[in-house]
Formats: sequence, C-alpha cells, structure tokens
Amino acid sequence: MKLRANADAWNQSPEGRAHITALAASWNYSPEGRAAQAKARAAAASPEARAKAEATKRLRRAQNARAVP
Repeated sequence: MKLRANADAWNQSPEGRAHITALAASWNYSPEGRAAQAKARAAAASPEARAKAEATKRLRRAQNARAVP
C-alpha cells in the first residue's frame, strides 16, 4: 500500500514526529484527554486502589463543601 508507506515515512520524519508530539500534548492536557486517561487508569486499577480513590474523592468533596468561599 503506497499510502501506508508514505504515512509511515512521514511519521518517522522529524516533522511528523514533532506533529505527533504536539497532537499528543494537546490531547493529554485537554479536558477530554485527561478524562480518558483517568478512565483508563481506573479501569486498570485494582479493587483496593479503586476503593482508596473513591474514599479520597469523597473526603475532598466533603472538605470542599466545608471550605469558606
């Protein structure tokens, strides 16, 4: 496939790698990207880690609710 070979060559070029890095950075720091990362980490976490994360989340919510605006 000629298109695939051209895409592979571009991806391996300095310009292609820089473009991919920029796209990844913009995705990783976007709200959607961060949510996707959190979802993936939660899916991979052990049940104990999930329980600890939930407890931490509840504690933070309670602390935020008590905070003076």
